[in-house]
Amino acid sequence: MTTSELSDSHCYVLRPGTPASAVSDLAVGQGWELVADQPRGYDRVAIRRWRVTGGTETGAGVDEMELIDDHIAGYRAVTAPDLIRDRIAGSLPLWSADDLFTQAQSAADPLVRMRALRALQYFQIVAAMQAAPQAPLDPDDPDLRLIADDERYLAAFRRGLEDPVPGVRRAALDGLCRTFYPGAQAILREYRDRLPDHTETIDWYLEKGTHRIRAKADGEAG
Repeated sequence: MTTSELSDSHCYVLRPGTPASAVSDLAVGQGWELVADQPRGYDRVAIRRWRVTGGTETGAGVDEMELIDDHIAGYRAVTAPDLIRDRIAGSLPLWSADDLFTQAQSAADPLVRMRALRALQYFQIVAAMQAAPQAPLDPDDPDLRLIADDERYLAAFRRGLEDPVPGVRRAALDGLCRTFYPGAQAILREYRDRLPDHTETIDWYLEKGTHRIRAKADGEAG
């Protein structure tokens, strides 16, 4: 399970009550072209994507802003390139990663804890991909990067596995199963027998191994 590295994308989570139209209005106001519009389904999130102007073309995805409207987890996330970071921060009400770490650890409402862990899944992916260009190559497979663990995310997901609410535990498990951080494998092994409802899922991910980030070939754009 691999993906190509991406160096300058940032993840943002909209604060509760912020409509998807706030992102659409920003895009329209900036004159950005809508290039993809996937409606939501019963078990499929809605995704809209705009091509961002004002920077250089650097490859697929890097010059695009994406809105993920996740009605299943109950939040909306935006990924966008660095060139519009200030516009995003100045135009939309956002949660930071630190906000979400705090919510996942100490919010009294289990729904808030669950949603925070779901949102951190997106944050950890972007954080790993930002770190990838500086990560060393795997000597056993030079096409892949060796991504160092970010203990903030792993600790948040580990705590979530101890939560008394099943939905929170499942959100934490999904975060560990869908990470680029290799330390997740040890946590999954540690908790496998303590999560009997999820042993099949855990075994599948342990067999497949950690998701990996593929290094770009010399001269490849992006």
